[in-house]
Amino acid sequence: MTTQTTTQVQATRSVGRPLSKRGRSTKRAVEKFLEQHEGQFTAADVRRAAKQSKVTVRNRLNALEREGAIKQVGVKPTGKRGRPLAVYEKA
Repeated sequence: MTTQTTTQVQATRSVGRPLSKRGRSTKRAVEKFLEQHEGQFTAADVRRAAKQSKVTVRNRLNALEREGAIKQVGVKPTGKRGRPLAVYEKA
């Protein structure tokens, strides 16, 4: 008999519900951007290329970061008030 913690059991399950048609479209657009882009990028770069909302792109980037496909490497000041932009690169 093996003992697993709740965290280990959760890690083996898929996270969330299946993607909708629009969600799959966004996923493909973000993955296409990643295939074509080299180096560092921000969520704003992906948003412009994928023609999706900030929140939609940020959610997809968070999912890719959890999966280990990309990693956050720093932050970039915007020159304005507010939170600095997260800078990502492929893992």
